[in-house]
Amino acid sequence: MENKSIMTKVLMGLALGLLFIMISLSFMSPVNKVVQKGGRINLLLIGCDETENSKRADVLMFVSFYPRQRLADILSIPRDSRVRVPKYKLLRINEFFAYGYKKGGIQEGIALTQEVTQNLLELEIPYYIQLDFNDLISIVDALGGVTIDITEKMDYDDNWGKLHIHFKPGRQNLNGQQCLEYLRFRKDLQGDIGRMQRNRSFIRAVAAKIKSPAVIFRLPQLVWTSIKTLHTNLGLYDLLTLIFELRKLDTQNFRQQQLPGKPLSVRGAWVWEIDKIRLEKVTQLLREDPAVNDNAATNIRVEIWNATRNRDAVEEVTKHLRQKGVDVLSWGYFERTLAHTRIIDRTGNIDSAQYLGKILHCDEIETSLSDSSLTQAVIIIGEDWRQKIAL
Repeated sequence: MENKSIMTKVLMGLALGLLFIMISLSFMSPVNKVVQKGGRINLLLIGCDETENSKRADVLMFVSFYPRQRLADILSIPRDSRVRVPKYKLLRINEFFAYGYKKGGIQEGIALTQEVTQNLLELEIPYYIQLDFNDLISIVDALGGVTIDITEKMDYDDNWGKLHIHFKPGRQNLNGQQCLEYLRFRKDLQGDIGRMQRNRSFIRAVAAKIKSPAVIFRLPQLVWTSIKTLHTNLGLYDLLTLIFELRKLDTQNFRQQQLPGKPLSVRGAWVWEIDKIRLEKVTQLLREDPAVNDNAATNIRVEIWNATRNRDAVEEVTKHLRQKGVDVLSWGYFERTLAHTRIIDRTGNIDSAQYLGKILHCDEIETSLSDSSLTQAVIIIGEDWRQKIAL
């Protein structure tokens, strides 16, 4: 017993020593210099699947980190987003990676995708991370798995594609292969939109895992695995900086959005037609430094949608919200039942959204900007309203 205690202390001492060395090294990072000045770090995350002759950008996400506010923006870009670049006869944004890859390999695919995304968002994106399915598996396993709250039953079998997905609802720790299955699933009512929501939830779950004290022991393996597997223009010290910055970030401080638009058939092919007016509002929000509002609970107006089988849900949730100073302007019935309560922020004000999340014990918060000035948020009441919400 005594030997075990001594060994634990030795390991802890080694871990702290290694942590000190890593922190010292991270100060040599160009990214760290940006962080120290309070500048913003913009990054493009590209997740690829691979066929016999090509690679396709299956996941595209714009991530922006604000060091001073300890806040991160995550914007999902649907892979079928329709973009028009005169010199290329391509329809969807994910086709640019495949085109570049065929022409000049991974770096050409990344460069072309980065260029098109920057032009689309009218934002400079200096950094990128590209990873394949196997890379994701290796990184999650290096972390020791990731805890995911699976909101609904997931069952799908594709023998030809060797894809078999079977998950029951509930909070569970998933290894790398299971995380990949969770992220690839899209055979629910929301299709690709639901898959993108799970992508964003996964990023938050990774950030939460990196904050775990136990991850200190895994940092060397995590950094080594990242260097070995990722295609990125972030150096070793940059990666160390980002890891330590993520450890400081409150996982509630993620503002999550999806590129606004709607599905549309173009020449017999389905695309995501981008809403240019709403896109301008999104990019304007991304350009601005997030304001810190000490009066987050002031003048919050919401509408409520009942996604349960219980008629009393709206009345009781409304009463609870009004007791907390939130004004409920309207309510109605959602198109289907949901297992979990959701909050849709309409303004991009993360403080107000967090206040609503706190009083409703709700982590599922998405931002979807609206022209409406009547309400700041939509609350969709799920079947967990009695158990998860403190009423």
